[in-house]
Amino acid sequence: MEILRLRTDDGDVTLLGTKVPTGWRFARARKRISAAGARRRVPNHPSDWIDNWDEALADLSRSPWYRMTVIAIHAEFRDRVWTAVWERHARRPLAPETLERWLAYCDVV
Repeated sequence: MEILRLRTDDGDVTLLGTKVPTGWRFARARKRISAAGARRRVPNHPSDWIDNWDEALADLSRSPWYRMTVIAIHAEFRDRVWTAVWERHARRPLAPETLERWLAYCDVV
């Protein structure tokens, strides 16, 4: 299931999740727009599955994911995502419009 989907200039980055008896497992997947510039997206295989949230965020952090355009957040993960965005914002402030988009998608009141 999609936990977090982000848009970049050349495609989407998605954090996938699956529930297991011990909690959740996560993997990162990427879909790139084809080199010809067509609207067709070229999928790649997900990363290896990761057994905890902090490691999943570290895997996403190979790119500045919190600066990307958020497209979707699974309702069950809004608080976790918001906490991660806020921690990164405290270290390196986001543009006001980027922070507002995260606030809206994370349903922060």
